Amino acid sequence: MTTNTPQANVFSIDKITAALETLEEASQTKADEIKSLVDRKFSKFKKTIQKVGAESQDMAESITRRANETAEIVDGHVKGHVYGYVGGAALFGLLLGYLMGRKN
Repeated sequence: MTTNTPQANVFSIDKITAALETLEEASQTKADEIKSLVDRKFSKFKKTIQKVGAESQDMAESITRRANETAEIVDGHVKGHVYGYVGGAALFGLLLGYLMGRKN
């Protein structure tokens, strides 16, 4: 038979309180470790994303610059040979009209 004395209950409550405090300290320590690990991994991820973003921006600028240079070259060539391009466009239009207009 167990005795249910106030002193036995206090002793049990003290043990439970101490165990809860130990558990809380351990969980706080683990939480700090996990937070530190996540911060380090997130930092690496963030740096990688920033690097990729900078590289893609450089690539976009390079593509835009090359497209503008090509457009200027083509523009100069077309302006130098206007009648050839107008004739070519007309020929292409006639050929396309012929192919679309004929019956099978």
